Amino acid sequence: MTPDIGAALPMLTTAIGKAWLCKAPAEERESMLNRLRLQDPDAFLRFQPLLLRLRQDFEAKGYCVNRGEWRSDVHAVAVPLFRPVDSQWLIFNCGVSAQARPFAAREREVAPGLMDLVRNVERLLGMR
Repeated sequence: MTPDIGAALPMLTTAIGKAWLCKAPAEERESMLNRLRLQDPDAFLRFQPLLLRLRQDFEAKGYCVNRGEWRSDVHAVAVPLFRPVDSQWLIFNCGVSAQARPFAAREREVAPGLMDLVRNVERLLGMR
C-alpha cells in the first residue's frame, strides 16, 4: 500500500507523525497531543510513555522511525525540514517492506540517504 501524497496517516504510530510531533513548536505539539488524547485515549495512553524517548532519539539522530507500529509489514524513516515552509512543517518519509530485512538493516540503508535528500532540499530552498 502506497498512500497518496497528503494522505492522512496516524500521528502516533507512523514515522512521519512522530517526526511532526518532534519538530513542531511546543504549543502546536501540545494542541495536537491534546486532540489525540481526546480522540483515542487508549492509543494515547500507550504512546505517552514513549514520547520523551522519541524526542531524545530524534535529537540524537535527526529522524524518526516506525518499526511496524502502524503496519506490521512496513518499516519507515521520516526526516523533517530544518524549518517550516509557508508556516508548514514538511516531512520526508520513506517506507520499506519489513519482510525482506530486519529493521536495523533497513534503518542503516534508508536513514542516511533520506537525511542527505532533505539536506539537499534545504540547500536548494536556502535554509542551510
